[in-house]
Amino acid sequence: MNKRKFAISLLTSLVFSTGFASQQYAFASGQFVQGDQYEQGAYDLNAQQPMSFNWTRNSRFNAIDSNPNLKWKFSPTTTYKDFDSSAAVGSDGTIYTGSGNGYFYAFNPDGTVKWNFNTKNYSGSDVGASSPVIASDGTIYVGAAGLFAFNPDGTLKWFAQLKAVTQTPVIGNDGTIYVTTNAQKLYAINPDGTTKWEFALSNYANGAPAIAEDGTIYIATISTGTARAALHAINPDGTEKWKYDFTPGFGFSGFGSVAIASDGTIYVGNNDKNLYAINPDGTLKWKFATGGKITATPVIGEDGTIYFGSFDYNFYAVNPNGTLKWSYNTGFNILGSPILDKEGDVIFSTGNVGTVYCLKPDGSLKWKLEGFSNVYTSPSIMEDGTIIIGDYKGLSAIGGLVDSTDPCETIHQLEELINSGLKSQSDIDEANNLLQSLRARLDQYQNQIDAAQQ
Repeated sequence: MNKRKFAISLLTSLVFSTGFASQQYAFASGQFVQGDQYEQGAYDLNAQQPMSFNWTRNSRFNAIDSNPNLKWKFSPTTTYKDFDSSAAVGSDGTIYTGSGNGYFYAFNPDGTVKWNFNTKNYSGSDVGASSPVIASDGTIYVGAAGLFAFNPDGTLKWFAQLKAVTQTPVIGNDGTIYVTTNAQKLYAINPDGTTKWEFALSNYANGAPAIAEDGTIYIATISTGTARAALHAINPDGTEKWKYDFTPGFGFSGFGSVAIASDGTIYVGNNDKNLYAINPDGTLKWKFATGGKITATPVIGEDGTIYFGSFDYNFYAVNPNGTLKWSYNTGFNILGSPILDKEGDVIFSTGNVGTVYCLKPDGSLKWKLEGFSNVYTSPSIMEDGTIIIGDYKGLSAIGGLVDSTDPCETIHQLEELINSGLKSQSDIDEANNLLQSLRARLDQYQNQIDAAQQ
């Protein structure tokens, strides 16, 4: 037996025999962090990602670092196959998302269907555009013809009849659920499904509400006819705090939301091709011009950098003072919101010709994976680094190699795959990638030992 094989055997035996790998792996992940600039909602903090918006979109997990590959893809047999809803991921790895075919799905981590629910039985609703959220008691909320509340086993808890909830609900710290409807209203719904209050917006809402640390609810509305696009700031009791009106004739489109910075600045993109920075008092701080409309939620890094894509084919990183940090040209429109992983890598996708990109914090390309179609959703990151994303033809999981700083985590992931029976070629490929990573790490250790002995 050569030195590398002996080292692998020894390390594996030590980790498995002591049970240290499982303990260390679980400890490393921690709880979900919404961000101090947001009101801490009654979400399931043990979930891997309990919601898509109303948080920093800075994941506590590392996404895959190299060798991206399609682990699995679910494509419904129905006429409509699109998944325009960004996924929420439970603590056990269950993936929750809706499809344009009217079904709300819960998937196992391997892509098999755990359960589904036909929301079209309720006024022919389409759950496709509303992303789900997971509450602290395990209830899953999602919008369609109204607001649905599901138990984790897929049974319906309650249904609140509202007019077309096309955007994502958010949860306040007391469990209140906030949703917008096609009736141009923002509703506050109690955890039992009854209405707490409603607020008449100036027009149709764009994206999910966002709740600031002080309880202020921000929601952007689109521009139609003579109605100007606006950013509403609403108090927790349903009264208006202030409203910022944008340029006449321009408005919003997309499935995103506003982003809130640590200093309270609100960032939102517009069809007038500008990214706006609005002060907490409703005054304009600055705006940054691009060459195309901006349809999705910006994401703010730990250093204050604002990341977003535009229809001018560019993905932008903008400094907190409104100056350009860097841009990356993809050659295609960018519709969905990005997500940042634990290392600060930026993951996003292009629209019509769907390619998923991973950029380093300096704007250089880390990897990309082509082959998707009409991607409107925002990616979600699972605990093992898997990226979940929906497109016009189904829901996909992207796997690859994760460069873990702790070989015990790598061994734990490898052990889980082997114990699952390596049921598919993607499982085998992922196991080989993990083994390759472990060998590389042990070679590094051996080289350091050899150098010390010289």
